Amino acid sequence: PDADWDAIDFFTKRTLKRLGDLGVKTAGIYGKFFRKAETTKAMDDAIKYANLLGDTAKANNMNIALEPMADPDSLFPTYVEGLKFANEVNHPEVKLMADMNYFLRNKESFEVIEKDPSMNLHCHIAGSGGAQPNVGGIRDTHKAFFKVLRDTNFEGGVSCACPWKNTGDGEFNLTEETAKTLKYLQYLRDEVYAE
Repeated sequence: PDADWDAIDFFTKRTLKRLGDLGVKTAGIYGKFFRKAETTKAMDDAIKYANLLGDTAKANNMNIALEPMADPDSLFPTYVEGLKFANEVNHPEVKLMADMNYFLRNKESFEVIEKDPSMNLHCHIAGSGGAQPNVGGIRDTHKAFFKVLRDTNFEGGVSCACPWKNTGDGEFNLTEETAKTLKYLQYLRDEVYAE
């Protein structure tokens, strides 16, 4: 009820313009920015904000990926609820991010992405305990996720949303850890897409 729309408008437009100037094509939006709507006005405001994001993104040559985050106090804690909200917003630049960690936390099947593959704009993955994907031995889970991406003809980005751990001897080396993770993901992708 106390939303400052002048500030929201100013910061949304300034932030997305700066990202657009840098060439960013997809802006991920933290799902906890959208609190559970307890009133019709709150839902109307959420839709108004999502449309502001979409309009501003369009003006800056980009898209918006709303990220369901498994927070029961947010408007769309699950991917299915995010899909429902994005469809209600009905803005061509407003889609979803499929974050594997939140699917797992919600015990939500990856197959829900198949309900409307065109709405999956970007994906996040991680390994066990939130580390990089090649850590923790959840290869079968990663394969299941990549199979859905393959089956839905997903061509967007898959990024690692995680803190990095040292898996080698000696001091942490980001270049080495990134190379290991990239090799793991390329191998996994090649294996799934060869099936």
